[in-house]
Amino acid sequence: MDTGFILGAALVITLLLWWLASGRAASRKPFVSVLAEDVALTAVPLLTDAHVLVYNLLRLAVRDRYLVFAHVPLWSFVLVDATGSNRSRIFSQIALKQVDFALVHPGSRRVEQVVQIVEAPTLSHEAERRRIVKAVLDAVGIPLREVKPQQSYSVGELSAHLGLDVDE
Repeated sequence: MDTGFILGAALVITLLLWWLASGRAASRKPFVSVLAEDVALTAVPLLTDAHVLVYNLLRLAVRDRYLVFAHVPLWSFVLVDATGSNRSRIFSQIALKQVDFALVHPGSRRVEQVVQIVEAPTLSHEAERRRIVKAVLDAVGIPLREVKPQQSYSVGELSAHLGLDVDE
């Protein structure tokens, strides 16, 4: 009986050591890329030339009043309080929508205004995207300011367009 107990304990210890060793070996496996070998990735600029011009002008116009963030996903600053299929439907509509620029109050960290660069929509889905973004912003009470990339603005004109008092 003692021999059977010793052999059983040895077997359990051997299996335990084998299990621990195989777990460590699995954690030491080399990194395997998720990209296929025929896929090439290239870094591209975050902002277009028109976006850079508006961004720089916005920074001057808002001074220290707001933080200016570019290409902010709509879902990141809007809380959807719904359940079930309503929540899924709303999230599916706003999932990939983003705003060009969000003006964020540095104290409250809330988006207080959104600035969109408006060009004539060339595709119907662009007009639909604009409609959804506007509807969501209206629902949460965030003003939407539109600027045209082909129009030149002075800092004062843009401040006035944003409803900012130049003397503030």
